[in-house]
Amino acid sequence: MNKIIYIVIGVFFLLLVGGGIYYYVNNSGPDVVITDPVEDPDDLRPFIVRSDFYENFRDGEIDSFWKWDNKEMTGNEFVIDEVREEMTINADAQTSQWTNDDTAPTLSFLTDKDFDVIVEYIFDPSVDFQHAGIGLVDTNDNNWIRASRAYDSHALETDLDIADSMYVMEKTDADGVVKYIHQNFIDSRVFLRMTKEDDLVVFDYSRDGIDWQNIDQVQKENLSSETEVYLFVYSTERVPTKAVFRSIQFDVR
Repeated sequence: MNKIIYIVIGVFFLLLVGGGIYYYVNNSGPDVVITDPVEDPDDLRPFIVRSDFYENFRDGEIDSFWKWDNKEMTGNEFVIDEVREEMTINADAQTSQWTNDDTAPTLSFLTDKDFDVIVEYIFDPSVDFQHAGIGLVDTNDNNWIRASRAYDSHALETDLDIADSMYVMEKTDADGVVKYIHQNFIDSRVFLRMTKEDDLVVFDYSRDGIDWQNIDQVQKENLSSETEVYLFVYSTERVPTKAVFRSIQFDVR
């Protein structure tokens, strides 16, 4: 009898401190038997960000809700420097995020809220098809909408356009990749803001984080309420590139 009491007390203690682990108990015999632990299905679901946060890299790490994807390319990596208070994302040569190519390194998180996200970063592209910026993925169809600081001499629309630029692009099932209005931009220090409000995604830029100018906006019908916000960097040509992120501010609307 005492043996049964001690085992029951032990089971109660394990359930109390076990957190996301359930223990199944077999009561069919005279003694209580504990089987192998089983993972709580709720623990396997990705974390959904539903509150404001600010990241400045001072503690040398990022929160666990971020998901890093190097696309299985060794040259794609991120490094956090708590002394400089910055995070560098390195992109390997011949990386891209396009219709059928998704080799750009990304750092992302999920949210089901409308939001504003502002990133400050340093990026100085010098070769065609080098991009760095922010975007979101529609979890309904895995298509993306993004804005980037870029160097692209093949996307000039008027005689006044230059390769150093900033613009919005969208991947769609019907039209492939769609480019929106081209904005000349020569600074290496960039502030980008992305705002999601229902089906509308708006992108703005600033040189100082105070005065903002609109880049463009995308209205996407049936945009999922759950979206993946992401940072990205890539270099399509045979030279790598990098972007140095100084801060990330996320505010729920």
